[in-house]
Amino acid sequence: SNDNGTTRCVESLCLPTCGEGYADCDGDVRNGCETDLNQSVDHCGACGAACTNENGAVACAGGICSPSCDGLFGDCDGLPENGCEQSLDTLDHCNGCGLLCDLLNSTESCAGGSCALLECLSDFADCDGEDATGCEVDTRVDVNHCGGCGMACSNDNGTTRCVESLCLPTCGEGYADCDGDVRNGCETDLNQSV
Repeated sequence: SNDNGTTRCVESLCLPTCGEGYADCDGDVRNGCETDLNQSVDHCGACGAACTNENGAVACAGGICSPSCDGLFGDCDGLPENGCEQSLDTLDHCNGCGLLCDLLNSTESCAGGSCALLECLSDFADCDGEDATGCEVDTRVDVNHCGGCGMACSNDNGTTRCVESLCLPTCGEGYADCDGDVRNGCETDLNQSV
């Protein structure tokens, strides 16, 4: 018998001829062309061409493997026959194929598919509290965060810099840093102070 083609009996042997999209994959000539190559996940497009997907479901549509992925997995190599091969909770594939979790001046994690800041590299800080911007401040040179977040250098009576996490005020004429607090700059007017 052959529901999916024609068959002949030659020298006491059944000889099936398969219709388009069908094949005799079990090797039993008596049941003819039993396999639909357009839909069989074990023989998708050809006998023995199985669709696999350890991380989701798989279907065979039109003789091509068609994987559907579980939550944190993706088909990142574009090869449908091996399914959803890539975990999407890695630094190189964070919640999507090719999406890097690489935050500025920090060490990071992609646990659960979410790029998160773990800690800042030495001398850097996350002063805006946003993981996405990483550790955006160099506390060695930033006058608004000199030595740490929110530790600003100010100097109403001159200029100031942050060098190696220390405020370095330069006083305008007639002013001086008399209280020894470099963060408030040149607070004393030498022309008016008693």
